[in-house]
Amino acid sequence: MTLASNPAGELSRQGFARTQAGAAALSRSVGAAARTSQTIGIEWMDYLKQVSSEVVAITEKVVKAGSPVKVMAIQGDFVKAAGELWMARAGTFRDLYATLAADMAGPFAKPFANPFAAATGSSVTIATEPKAA
Repeated sequence: MTLASNPAGELSRQGFARTQAGAAALSRSVGAAARTSQTIGIEWMDYLKQVSSEVVAITEKVVKAGSPVKVMAIQGDFVKAAGELWMARAGTFRDLYATLAADMAGPFAKPFANPFAAATGSSVTIATEPKAA
């Protein structure tokens, strides 16, 4: 009996080929996720650098303020500026995290296929209750 006429051997070869393809897809997905994670880290560091420079500038203004009224006004301006800065960056972070989720789910995006469907010419279906008339 040759391997070509052996259905079990054919299934083994198909399974091995699918395993190799799955491993390659997983490797690409991990690489893409790592690059996206690095980009996220760079964006966070840039954002934190901007915020810290704002905090230093506001702290200097608060120290030089002569009255509690001026301090409250300076703090209000800081809260407004910090909110605007965050809103300017929020879209970037949203897009990066969505890309990271897509990168991580890449190999699992397709539904699991029936490995025996190609060899047997049939597919597995889930039995459901008949619809009421």
